[in-house]
Amino acid sequence: RTNLLPYSEDFSNAAWFKSNATVLANQVISPDGTQNADELQVTTSGGNIYDNVSGSGDGVFSVFAKYKDTQYIRLRSTGSYAFFDIKNGTVGNTLNVLDTKIENYGNGWYRCTVIGSNTNSLVQVFASNTDIGQPTGLGSVYLWGADFQEGSYATSYIPTQGSVVTRVADV
Repeated sequence: RTNLLPYSEDFSNAAWFKSNATVLANQVISPDGTQNADELQVTTSGGNIYDNVSGSGDGVFSVFAKYKDTQYIRLRSTGSYAFFDIKNGTVGNTLNVLDTKIENYGNGWYRCTVIGSNTNSLVQVFASNTDIGQPTGLGSVYLWGADFQEGSYATSYIPTQGSVVTRVADV
């Protein structure tokens, strides 16, 4: 599999576009044990970060998220999206998804995954105070380890640092 997001751990990089949002780099300890997780601050309701990817067919989009003061994130992959409650570790409302999953990684971190069946060209992360309709409210969440792969099931996280990375199958 290949992670098609070239900066999986650096949301402050210009490859991640910011819409009504700010990213503060290296704010807290990530699931890998180093202080390299970023803070997404929503400055206007509906604020998000996004990246364009080239892929087609089924797509798996995941990110590690931790609650700061905003309870939900919404992951969008073109026409599919899912809300995740990162305070309580549950999946919220979804649209056009094949599957969703939230996994507890300890210390408040959750890996949130949405699998959609469509042409994937855009992935977005929203912070929200609700899991209904459009993301709303202002606030912050911590993010680390974004991964977008073509396929119909999730694999383990593939880190990238400036280019896409391909690795052999999970064992």
